Amino acid sequence: MPAVPSPGGAIRPEILHEAAEWLVRLHDDVVDEADRRAWRKWLASSDEHARAWQRAEQLASLVGGVPGAVGAAPLRRM
Repeated sequence: MPAVPSPGGAIRPEILHEAAEWLVRLHDDVVDEADRRAWRKWLASSDEHARAWQRAEQLASLVGGVPGAVGAAPLRRM
């Protein structure tokens, strides 16, 4: 059974991956209200999700001025 991360502790790689997927999905041209509701539900479901989202947003802001193909690589590694 996997250990439950402590608040403010390490973020599991699979949760970081989910956050990166949400980031890409929410910046898609075809995102709809159902997507936004699902994201809000995911975000509110755990502190780990909230911390992963915060980290994904920070990374996205750092690569925001970088051309798409180059900027996408760090997000895929999350």
